[in-house]
Amino acid sequence: MEVETQGDTLISYLSGYKEQGLFERYLSYVEAKREEALLPKVVEFVLEKAREQNYFVYYQTICAQSGRTVDEAYVTKMKKEVKTAVDTKEGEIQNYKNLHMRESVYLSLEELGKIYRKYGMVAETIKTLTNAREWADQQSRATLLTQLFEVYFLTRRYSDAESLGADLDDRNDNNDPSIRGRLLQLLVLIRDKNFQRALDRLEGFNSLDDIKKNNDLLTVSDFELYYIISALNVLSREDFLRKVEAFTRRFGLKSAQIDEILEQYRRNNMTALLPRILGLVSLLKFDLYLASVQTTMTEQFREKVILQYLSPFRRVSFAKVAEETGLPVEECRKKVTSMIERGQLSYLINPLEDAIEARESGKLGSLPITLDELQIVERYVMEKFLSITRLEVGQCPHNLDEESRAGGGKKASRRHQQDEFAGIEIEDELDSRFIAAGRNQQHR
Repeated sequence: MEVETQGDTLISYLSGYKEQGLFERYLSYVEAKREEALLPKVVEFVLEKAREQNYFVYYQTICAQSGRTVDEAYVTKMKKEVKTAVDTKEGEIQNYKNLHMRESVYLSLEELGKIYRKYGMVAETIKTLTNAREWADQQSRATLLTQLFEVYFLTRRYSDAESLGADLDDRNDNNDPSIRGRLLQLLVLIRDKNFQRALDRLEGFNSLDDIKKNNDLLTVSDFELYYIISALNVLSREDFLRKVEAFTRRFGLKSAQIDEILEQYRRNNMTALLPRILGLVSLLKFDLYLASVQTTMTEQFREKVILQYLSPFRRVSFAKVAEETGLPVEECRKKVTSMIERGQLSYLINPLEDAIEARESGKLGSLPITLDELQIVERYVMEKFLSITRLEVGQCPHNLDEESRAGGGKKASRRHQQDEFAGIEIEDELDSRFIAAGRNQQHR
């Protein structure tokens, strides 16, 4: 039943795209062996779209992958249609070559590339556009570069796209003002997880109409999601509230999910905020560029919420942190310990009370300490204590018999021992709480 529901979700998601944007996304799910992608209703939906848009090559590919019978009459008809269009255009090209009309050859090759692309003939498109670059002037070569990069990127030939990267990097908005060029640059940044630059690029668009006209590249939902995900990754709480509110007003975006995230951020209600952020991240499961980091991003945002929750507290129990973040206590303890080890949290662990405490400024105890390191400190303190009092391991002062307690000399000796213990300079000026922890641990 769950797979069936996911199938409906996938159909709804794919419905927002057209042309290669739709079919390449679907093929990526099939290659990833996503179960819902091979549901009969999903396959039928994609095949119907392929026929509607005359992408007969994708139609053949999807039939082969899903074990469907190919409609040979339809395919034969489409091949004849393509041949007629291609023969006509190739005749023009040859004629222009004979007349040495370079610009006309280039323009006709560019049109031939569009014909191939219209029918989903990717290899032929790439070959034709590559050939066209030899006939183009410098300005036209720049336009062809964008077209060729677009084909590579949309058809997931990322290594080929990267080979054109140096040329694309030299082209900024001044000499490549096209919306498609800017959208492609945005998608490259999203795929590279460069969220700061992606955020700047997203804020540079002026109208959602530009997005709607290019929904083979991305949809309005993608545009909105990429902005929120990028903002969550790089902005502070205050900047997030300010910028996201301005962004939604500017584009007239209305999303109950975004509104809820903003509201809980304003209230600093981390308990309600975290599930809403994770719900937003779950939308990435079908995304062509960020699906692979969905799990990683979930953990990153969970840690970010933990940081924001702990910020006003000097001391808080693991049980309370677990309650606020929706994690089991043991998992919460491991995650917070890991964050301390990585220097993300400036807290000390108090294992006796199963809590964490903010470090006091100006003390050497401000370095991260783990539970294992704390146990080492405890053992060190107890060894010092036992060596001074001359107690055997496992023996505590309150277990000494009355005879050993009697006698002024021994009392004086013990007082001297206590004074000597009190004057020990622990290596590295360890926090005095560790000494107390060591004593308590011995008497437990």
